[in-house]
Amino acid sequence: MESINVCFSTSSGLISRAIRWFTRSVVSHALITFRDETLGQVFVMEANGRGFMLKPWSSWRQHNKLVARYELSATSAMQLASLRGLGSRLGAQYDYVGIVSFAVRRFIGRLHNPLAGASTMFCSEAVAKFLLDCGYTKFEDTESWTPGDILEELQKTPVIFKPVELA
Repeated sequence: MESINVCFSTSSGLISRAIRWFTRSVVSHALITFRDETLGQVFVMEANGRGFMLKPWSSWRQHNKLVARYELSATSAMQLASLRGLGSRLGAQYDYVGIVSFAVRRFIGRLHNPLAGASTMFCSEAVAKFLLDCGYTKFEDTESWTPGDILEELQKTPVIFKPVELA
C-alpha cells in the first residue's frame, strides 16, 4: 500500500448499518490511504463523527472492515497535490446536517445536497473532492456522492481506477 489509494469500508456499528440501508450499498464509508515517509507508516485520511482527520492505518483497521481499495491512473504529482489540498481541510467538523440528505435519497433518488455545509465535511465528500482535484471531473458535485456511489463509479472503469488486492 505504498501509493495513495481510495478505499471503501464498513463496520458492524449502528451508523454504518443505517448508512448502508439508506444508500442501498455494501459500503458505508469512503477514505484515502497514503504512506507518510517521514513517520514511516500508512495513514487514513477520513471524515467521521469526530471530524476530518488523520489516523494510523494500524489503528483504523482494528475497528473497520476494508471492502475495496483502488489505485488511480492520475500522476503521482497530481495525487500528492490533491492530497495536500485536502489536508488543508483537516480539523473540519463532520457534516451531520448534510448527511441527512442521503436519507432523503433513499426515497427520492440522487440529488444535489442542499444541506451540506462549507466548513464541514463527510467521508464521501472528501473522497469526491480528492478525485475531482486529481482531474476526474465526474465528481464535480462533491457533496452529492455517497460512498456506494463512488465505489460504483470506480468499478465501471478498472483501467482508470485499478482495484488493489486487499491484504
